[in-house]
Amino acid sequence: MKIYRELPKNFNEKDKDIFNNLEKGVLIPDPEIIVYKNILVSGFNLFSINKLKFLNRLSMAIDFKLRASSFIKHLLKSIYKNRKIILKQENLWIINDHCFNYYHWISEALPRLLLLKQYGYKGKILLPNNWKTREYIISSIDKLNFDYEYYDIDKVYKISNFTTSKHLATTGNFNPGHLKELSKYLKTSKSANSKYWIIRKENQSRRIKNKDDLLKLLNKYEIKAIYSEDLTFENEVNIFSKASFIGGIHGAGLTNMLFMDEGSEVLEIKTKLTEKSNAFFAMANALNHNYYYYRSNLDDSDNIELNINEIDSVLKKIFN
Repeated sequence: MKIYRELPKNFNEKDKDIFNNLEKGVLIPDPEIIVYKNILVSGFNLFSINKLKFLNRLSMAIDFKLRASSFIKHLLKSIYKNRKIILKQENLWIINDHCFNYYHWISEALPRLLLLKQYGYKGKILLPNNWKTREYIISSIDKLNFDYEYYDIDKVYKISNFTTSKHLATTGNFNPGHLKELSKYLKTSKSANSKYWIIRKENQSRRIKNKDDLLKLLNKYEIKAIYSEDLTFENEVNIFSKASFIGGIHGAGLTNMLFMDEGSEVLEIKTKLTEKSNAFFAMANALNHNYYYYRSNLDDSDNIELNINEIDSVLKKIFN
């Protein structure tokens, strides 16, 4: 399937370099569920004993390559240290090595899990043991009514029956149908026309130096500033299900557009480092939202000073 994206609602010709080649479209693969026999799991490396090949395209977001020597070295080290390979009968695999991040978990892991659910597959999802503190991972798995278990990333496991699906799209791209299915499944209410701006914490990169000026501007448009990291997954779903607008500097919090009604408004502030990352533009298109952007030309420093007047101009276009 090939998909074509609409230009941002406030597209400027001078920004062709960051929204280029849209006329070529993006190829989205057909969904595919696969059941393998006898898979070795080592960290995020998957190796098929029966086929004698790596299956890292199922477990890596970007870099699929792994030299056999590296895997064998890790395997022998683990066996020497633990004296055994841990045997498991059956597990589900839905993750890649970036899914500890909220954006990647919601947009890449959960659509794979929902696909397995729709086709009636059951079993325990394998999760790395260093993801235990990610509340949104556990809460969202519970919401889809699956079980899970942790595996030690420093040990080697042999899974007799290993069920997974291929990635539904490459990282930064989306299968619109499956993303909308996930949105429909997770949403808890219709829009109440609430408007939210994602604020980053003081100890994070890309924090805003002139935050007080920004808050005054947001108040003018009745936009509520919110620290999404402080919310439980359930609260995030409930809050953004009622939203008709979400804005903020490029970051995982914008993923919450998933819970908004189709046709809602999204504003992404791009920095120099993130301006060519169009993941949220692609997500907004897949969800049929109206996407706006502001190209700030600011470095990703610890203190970003936004041009309030220019952001005001973009907000006027959205709300007037």
